[in-house]
Amino acid sequence: MIPAPDNIPLLDDDPFSEAVLSDPRTYQKKLRAAGPVVWLSRYGFYAVGGYEEVASVLGDWKQYSSARGVGTTDFAKEEPWWGERAVLIESDPPRHNQIRAHVMKVLNPRAVADLGTSFRNEANMLLDMVLKSSTFDAQTDIADVYPLKVFGDALGIDAENRETLLIFGDLVFNNFGPRNSVLERARKSADAVGAVEWMRSRTAREAVREGSLGRLLHELSDTGDLTPAEAANVMRGQLAAGVDTTVAALGYVFYCFAQNPEQYALVRENSALAVRAFEEAVRLLSPIQSILRTTTADAELAGLPIRADTKIIISNAAANRDPRKFENPETFDVMRNVTGHVGFGRGVHTCVGMHVAKLEAENLLQAFVEKVREVRLAGTPVFKLNNTVRGLASLPLEIQLA
Repeated sequence: MIPAPDNIPLLDDDPFSEAVLSDPRTYQKKLRAAGPVVWLSRYGFYAVGGYEEVASVLGDWKQYSSARGVGTTDFAKEEPWWGERAVLIESDPPRHNQIRAHVMKVLNPRAVADLGTSFRNEANMLLDMVLKSSTFDAQTDIADVYPLKVFGDALGIDAENRETLLIFGDLVFNNFGPRNSVLERARKSADAVGAVEWMRSRTAREAVREGSLGRLLHELSDTGDLTPAEAANVMRGQLAAGVDTTVAALGYVFYCFAQNPEQYALVRENSALAVRAFEEAVRLLSPIQSILRTTTADAELAGLPIRADTKIIISNAAANRDPRKFENPETFDVMRNVTGHVGFGRGVHTCVGMHVAKLEAENLLQAFVEKVREVRLAGTPVFKLNNTVRGLASLPLEIQLA
């Protein structure tokens, strides 16, 4: 066991235990209350859960490096789990900024805006089918299905067996955590369907549809802006990160609508609030529960000493519910100014795919509120376990059509 540093509060909680993953709120409150920086004795890691400290760590790439991995594995000591790091999220400037600048030529809001028409058409077709019944599972029937269709089409991947993306994404985000039972189950599921091999084959340049966003990402290597390996890596990264997180976030919006009918009524009255509702659900329930960095030098954080070459767990979810930052943080409020939430990250590693995710949410949710007058829970929601991304496995709803 790594000896605890002086003057740092100790916690022996395991944030990756099945108990905490099942009910993270208690741990997150305990983390914030323990101090601005704590020492997780089970792992020999620092941890932060207060908004100011989380924002500080996410905003300082020089002191808190991503290049040594954004999970519990330190790439200075071990190889990445599938032989390569994610070049966008697991790199530091200057190369990170160079890659990001070129990728944003493909994924900036203006570039993806034209997808809105097809996104709305697909939303209408899906909802017209699902809403034939007054009761359904909003997670498995809508939130799991819609991003696979519209984002998969936008990136130009083969439609056959596309649900493998969910299995692959589950494996990726579980690998950010330790080698625990949750990861082992994900590995068995991925092995059973050959998810890693499927992902490599479907995202190869020759397999991606001409004219798609995926082909444009690959073509960044034609001018030397990215190497062919980097372009393929970015393509895989967008699929791995952009599906699971959006699937979770969309499920959360429906969950929040069902629990807060007065807020749903506000969005029905003004569908322009759909994107704000999406962001508020991301703040409140935080699909990305935590992410890690590695300290690069001895320093101070919140007046406490920080040692070099040590992992630090950043609890995005705890920060997004910090009452020192957000008034009534446990409340779903579509009128809230959510500026500053860290559900999409912060600093140089802010999510590059968030503009596509927001466009997906806008079109799906606006189509939904046009068609549905009332929505309520029709059973007990079930959450799934993952070391990084928390989402729903099932969300039974009952609706009345408009």
